[in-house]
Amino acid sequence: MSRGPDNGAVPDVTGFDKNEAQKALEDAGFKVSDFVEQNSPDQTKDKVIKTDPPANSQLAQGSSIKVFYATGNVQVP
Repeated sequence: MSRGPDNGAVPDVTGFDKNEAQKALEDAGFKVSDFVEQNSPDQTKDKVIKTDPPANSQLAQGSSIKVFYATGNVQVP
């Protein structure tokens, strides 16, 4: 009898480059569904800003995670 997939915590990959983030998420048993560019003053170009679902969320192994990374552009008001 199968209980379904085990749950795991989404690793915090903030500040990783995109390739490092994908490897860390896959090593933790998750899949990267998409990479999304976003302007951010907090990270340099191609560094991860956040994930969706966020870091430390409990998800079933094999779930897809969207990775948001910095464009390197900062909007000045």
